[in-house]
Amino acid sequence: MTTLTRPEASTVPSPASAPATTVATAAVPTPPPEIESTLSRLTTHQGVTGFMVLSRPEMLVIRSGGLLFDQINNSTNTNNAQTSNSRDKSETLRKVVLMVRNFMGVIEKGVRDFDDGDELGFIRIRTKKYELMVSPSDKYVLVVLQDPSKTQ
Repeated sequence: MTTLTRPEASTVPSPASAPATTVATAAVPTPPPEIESTLSRLTTHQGVTGFMVLSRPEMLVIRSGGLLFDQINNSTNTNNAQTSNSRDKSETLRKVVLMVRNFMGVIEKGVRDFDDGDELGFIRIRTKKYELMVSPSDKYVLVVLQDPSKTQ
């Protein structure tokens, strides 16, 4: 059995009416080779800029990868540019996790309100700059980000 641990968490300011939100990443052992292989192949698809696997219901980052998130925890050089780049990628990851957490809560509630016996199966959101594909399950949420201009 794999145990998730919570390392340092950062508190994110929320609107005055809501409590502060905490985003943390989960430290877990390396996934099985077949899962790792699938996640690696995912990043080679045209237009895919990143992915993350979140735990449920905590929405902690278990794994992330792709150009958008790759070097968040892999910085070994103390070079200021690399440190700044790592900080930017970490901030991007934090923002995406918060966005997914927020809209999944609203959409799941809406689905339950509409039909109590139904559940959310897949979400696809497209903006001018990004396309998010979210596939929730009981234990995990897979989020894939891609550049919509490169998937035509």
